[in-house]
Amino acid sequence: MDLLLLVPTISCGVLGTLMLRASQGLRRAGPTALAIVFFVLATVGLARLLLVLPVGPVYAVWAGSASLVLLLIDWLVFKEELHRRHVGGMLLIVVGVVLIDLQVHA
Repeated sequence: MDLLLLVPTISCGVLGTLMLRASQGLRRAGPTALAIVFFVLATVGLARLLLVLPVGPVYAVWAGSASLVLLLIDWLVFKEELHRRHVGGMLLIVVGVVLIDLQVHA
């Protein structure tokens, strides 16, 4: 149940961030409104998760996973360069998320 809620919560955070980019500095109404909606949904999801899980691990997994997804989107969609340090950072995020998740479910 907890993991099922974490995936859409992370997705909403990622979509909100992408809408911020599309809003061109909050100058475009449509993407700005969508960013607000997605961030509200992400916040509601986080609030629900915090009813059953501790705040530190939940936020660390949410933020780390969203950062990883956004870095991959930058590379795949927006053709941003991906350097070795980015790959190394992504690997550290994955290891950290796995270690935190293992501790929460121990």
